[in-house]
Amino acid sequence: AKGAAVIIEKSAASITLNASSVTLIFDRSTGTLTHLSRDGENVLAAGPRLQLARAATDNDGLKLWSGQANKALGRWQKLGIQDQPLEFQTRAVQVKASEDGSATVTLRHAASARKQWSDSTHAQHYTLFPDGRLIVDNTVKLGAKDLIDLPRIGVRLDLVEGFEQLSYFGRGPLENYSDRKTSSILAVHESTVTDQYVVYVMPQEHGHHTDVRWVELANGKGAKASALRVEGDPTFEFNATHLPVESLYPAKHTTDLQPHKETTLYIDAAHRGLGTNSCGPDVLDPYKISGKEFRFAYALMFRSSK
Repeated sequence: AKGAAVIIEKSAASITLNASSVTLIFDRSTGTLTHLSRDGENVLAAGPRLQLARAATDNDGLKLWSGQANKALGRWQKLGIQDQPLEFQTRAVQVKASEDGSATVTLRHAASARKQWSDSTHAQHYTLFPDGRLIVDNTVKLGAKDLIDLPRIGVRLDLVEGFEQLSYFGRGPLENYSDRKTSSILAVHESTVTDQYVVYVMPQEHGHHTDVRWVELANGKGAKASALRVEGDPTFEFNATHLPVESLYPAKHTTDLQPHKETTLYIDAAHRGLGTNSCGPDVLDPYKISGKEFRFAYALMFRSSK
């Protein structure tokens, strides 16, 4: 059913879109989505931004040992993406209304972990439709010649405290990766974000899922309980965790870990395989990330929590 056209409100500081009780607010200075709500309750602690790093596995390289320069971890450290978060320069924040009643906000950033702003660019096109559906189209371009064989190409968003219940249609129930998924069943799986953690002796990347059609995170609280659903176009890969990269990577022991109350969701267009390079061959070429331009899309929508 057609609804009224999306309402656009503009100010010097922000752009706001409203449709069918769904509200989006974009900050002009940072070029980020800072507010996503239905009926006024914001679910975002931090909006989607480009993510290239993962908390290195032992197969990527032994982070507490020397002689790792020729392994994936050594290359990622040289690029800066492993030891510090990406920094962003806002290049554009634009809004446009369409004849079908939808409205699109375009965000463009340059991103680098070493202040080389030609490293990568990320364009996000947020299209809100009159019925409250939100489609996010992404284009990532890697400009630097040495920015190859990366851990992941995707986005990270953080949800406010309470989004603990997890369900998804993809491979599971255990973690799986592009080169290690034959034993994982494609089905609808239900779990919790906390239970996605895998207790490796050395804290590292874990809990990934491939061939995902949709993932849903529910807060399960009171009369306003709701769920945020992400649908792929057609598929994606994801991690849902209370232990984002910046918490996992520096940790030397499981006792060092301090889970965040927020839920971090990584939505990946591509994620490097695992290989066996702690004591054997590296990831085979078909399971490495190659190419310089990546396009992917996903939908965000609210659903009533059961």
